[in-house]
Amino acid sequence: MRADIEKYVNQGGLLGVFTYFLTYLETGEEDVAATAASIPICLFVMSSLHDDAIDEAVERDADLKQFLNQRTTVGDVVFTHVVDLADDLPAAFDVGAVTEQFREIGAGQLREEEITSADLTVEQAVARVEERGSVWGELAVSPVEASGYYSAAQLDRVYTFTANLLFVLTVIDDVEDVPEDVENDVVNIPLIFQQGDPADHASTEALIDSLLDSSVPQRLDDLIAERESEMEAAAREFYAHSRHAKPDLLDAWNRALAWYSESVCTVPVEENVPAERRREVHENLADEDAANSRYLLEKVITDFPARFGSREEFVTFVDTLPATSLAPAVVMMLHIEALVDSVMTTTLDDALANLRANTTATP
Repeated sequence: MRADIEKYVNQGGLLGVFTYFLTYLETGEEDVAATAASIPICLFVMSSLHDDAIDEAVERDADLKQFLNQRTTVGDVVFTHVVDLADDLPAAFDVGAVTEQFREIGAGQLREEEITSADLTVEQAVARVEERGSVWGELAVSPVEASGYYSAAQLDRVYTFTANLLFVLTVIDDVEDVPEDVENDVVNIPLIFQQGDPADHASTEALIDSLLDSSVPQRLDDLIAERESEMEAAAREFYAHSRHAKPDLLDAWNRALAWYSESVCTVPVEENVPAERRREVHENLADEDAANSRYLLEKVITDFPARFGSREEFVTFVDTLPATSLAPAVVMMLHIEALVDSVMTTTLDDALANLRANTTATP
């Protein structure tokens, strides 16, 4: 169970990074930013433990009572920390924005149980994934909203970015879940795009072969590309309407990443970015040959779990920042990208390749 909790802390901590960044950017107070950022982490951990109790209970036998007791009790204890954290926020913070968002998460889970998959349209399937992604995007934003520093328009841009990022990752995850979902009679977006009755195929493998050889991969790519474009547009608009200069944004981002590394993440940076690699990062960014710096920055952007159409433009945008400030951010992004890759597939191409490989390997 400890390993599961650490995994959920590491994953939920990435929501907290956004919260910390946005809170510190306006308050300039690290303690306040850390407190606000800890709220979505605790809620994510609690929700994940409770989900385990629901989703994995059918696989348990003799230890069912112990399993349920551990997941629900520890989840409840984690929730008590949310109450303490909310109480520690400055009086100006409207914590009602946070608690209301968590009520929405609970309501969404109950609605999910009431929906049957059999008659879902493409639009309904997409809406379900949107809801699953949006609640966690909103959860990362809700403590920021509570601070009262951001306009509704800026909050909407942040929400659009986070919600669409989670939407993309959910769709990619659904691709790899196709075999399991077919066996459990669950209809996800790839299967909705496939159309027809899965039972019409001789086997799950035959269904997957048909899906992979159809227009479904291209339709999924188009859907993801649309959401990635929305993310990029939201990020552009956020910066265009921000009163902060690039160095201030980078400073807040570095502080958020340092907080995640030092206070949240259970995996040391050294495990994913050894000392020699960190030294190379510093040297490449400080190199007079701009090609080395640009190559490194392009790799970081390429490995981010979403594609951006203006990678070269973004590299030019950040390459003007001092290497001493940019290097810590690059090192931490390499660390985070490795963490994410260790627990999930982050590109559609990889998910499709894994789906085909797993199907081929099935006897």
